[in-house]
Amino acid sequence: MKKYLLTALLGLTASASAWAAALSAPQPAVNDDGQTAIVPVKPNKSVLRDSMVVTIGDFSYELFIDNTARLTKYNGSETDVVVPASVDTMGMTFKVKEITGRRQEPEWPNGWGVFNSNVKSITLPEGITTIGIHAFAHCSGLKSITLPNTITSIGYRAFYYCSGLTSITLPNSITEIGDWAFSGCSGLTSITLPNSITAIGNYAFYDCSGLTSITLPNSITKIGDGAFSGCSGLTSITLPNSITKIGDGAFYFCSGLTSITLPNSITTIGDYAFYQCSALTPLTLPKNLSYIGDYALSYLNSLEAIEVSEGNSYFSSVDGVLFDKDQKKLISYPAGKKGSSYQVPEGVKEIGKDGFAGNPNLTSITLPNSLCSVETFAFSNCHSLTSMTIPDSVKTIGGWIFNNCGSLESLYLTSKDPSGLTISSDLFFGTTPPTIYVPASAKEAYAGLFGDQTITADPNISVTITEAKYATYFSDKTYKMPAGLKGAIVTEAQEEGTLGLSWDYNPGDTVPARTALLLKGAQGDYDMSDFTTTSSAVPANNLLRGSIQDSVTVSTDGTEDAIFYKLSYNNEGTTVGFYWGNDEGAAFTNPAHRCYLALPKAQYALVKGFSLEGDDTVTAITDVNANDSAKAQKIYTLDGRRINAASTQGLPAGLYIVDGTKTLVK
Repeated sequence: MKKYLLTALLGLTASASAWAAALSAPQPAVNDDGQTAIVPVKPNKSVLRDSMVVTIGDFSYELFIDNTARLTKYNGSETDVVVPASVDTMGMTFKVKEITGRRQEPEWPNGWGVFNSNVKSITLPEGITTIGIHAFAHCSGLKSITLPNTITSIGYRAFYYCSGLTSITLPNSITEIGDWAFSGCSGLTSITLPNSITAIGNYAFYDCSGLTSITLPNSITKIGDGAFSGCSGLTSITLPNSITKIGDGAFYFCSGLTSITLPNSITTIGDYAFYQCSALTPLTLPKNLSYIGDYALSYLNSLEAIEVSEGNSYFSSVDGVLFDKDQKKLISYPAGKKGSSYQVPEGVKEIGKDGFAGNPNLTSITLPNSLCSVETFAFSNCHSLTSMTIPDSVKTIGGWIFNNCGSLESLYLTSKDPSGLTISSDLFFGTTPPTIYVPASAKEAYAGLFGDQTITADPNISVTITEAKYATYFSDKTYKMPAGLKGAIVTEAQEEGTLGLSWDYNPGDTVPARTALLLKGAQGDYDMSDFTTTSSAVPANNLLRGSIQDSVTVSTDGTEDAIFYKLSYNNEGTTVGFYWGNDEGAAFTNPAHRCYLALPKAQYALVKGFSLEGDDTVTAITDVNANDSAKAQKIYTLDGRRINAASTQGLPAGLYIVDGTKTLVK
């Protein structure tokens, strides 16, 4: 057996001399009494003193030169264990001051703790000051333990996964509860912390799912990271006025927590502090709170409003929605807030992480033109959200913002120049990617920003002209007609199937808001978002109607019985024009920003459609003399009555429709 000598022998007491002799002499594995084994140990720098390990009876100890002992292993089979107060060996007495398991963590779960899983009760003697690392780790059978008043600290993972422990009384001598100290004690139902404790370590009560109540003393100033995370049985807790900080994830996944009182002493709430506290209902942030970490208030599914104490200098609440004090940043829209739509106030520049996350009620969210940044997971798990428009003021879009938004069908981006736009990857993780709409002029510029997803011209601010060379458009904004297009209003409709068109709008012309137009141009996509504040009157004699959202067609005055037509090909697919949009000309759903004809049913019930063939001739008034033509012609008055005449000869002077053309007869 190797021998290790003390590094310094001068000034040793008689007991220390015996200690040195014990270290120097060869030792058998088991002494003559069959009870004691002494194994010299190399000086342990971590404890800054020399030590040796001995096994006496059912217990193994590490003995130190100052006549103290650390209990490291119980080797017996008893279920009720009383730990000795001291160890007598080599003519010396060593007082047991500490209980500590293995520092090196072997493969979980075997070998960590001092005691085995068969032990049901443990009594610790007076004099022990420290319950160290892994002391009772995985003592799943432990039901009760008596702690002496001499204990000052409970160390790292001291009672780790003691799942059978139902209650424990901590003496007033304890000042510190270490990290993970009681984590996994799922049988623990209640615990009272003494006034001597100043801090609760990180994850100290993690996954104590049976814990329903806990009393915190006024001496505590800090609740560590994850301290009560996973305590799903905890229903309420009152925090004392001494606490200034709630650590990261302190109440993470406390799904049973219905109420919590936050004192004004709190200045900091860490990241994920109340994440998925799904039963929490009232929540008022204290007066002196100055910092809220990321995701701290996410997925509070029962919470309808977040209130802020009067006098808080850092945060504000508007209709239950949490903002910073200046309302430049929307921090949290409560996951339990009712209502299917919400308009973010103008002036807000940033939507924070998880800003709207988890709200199942919202189908639409309107973003302001002041918005610059949308942070990570902003709309995650908004399962009812169907579409969203991102204004051109936004320059940063964080990752996963539409994570698990299963109802999302369309995403609109209004910027014509996305070169300054930063878009993170995986926007639609867990979501079938929606149709992405952009201004027609910017389709190529957006290519690749969303991976291999198809980019589509935005029908709200774009028009697609097909091979038919026609389209309709309706906007609630005043805009300038783009190059390559011209627009007409429909001034009249004839029973024989022709329309009176007035091509009043050419490229560059201002089109008044709410003007329904027939458009004509070469095949392609056209950007209709060159908006202007110039005002002009909407044409009064236009038979076309439109809507800015999908809506059922209505008559011109909203009262008369009407026949409805939409721009399409005829049944044979040979001629483009306005034809019945439904059987017998019944009402139909008109797409957003598109137009239709609504004509009196009494007059047009038998007219199935109006061809646009030769529309270029139906654009102006032709001057003729009454005797200019003798050929057979179809002639109508402006109110649609057929005139029984083969030509204009002999007709009174005035305006007529002659073969589909407005004609002035002199």
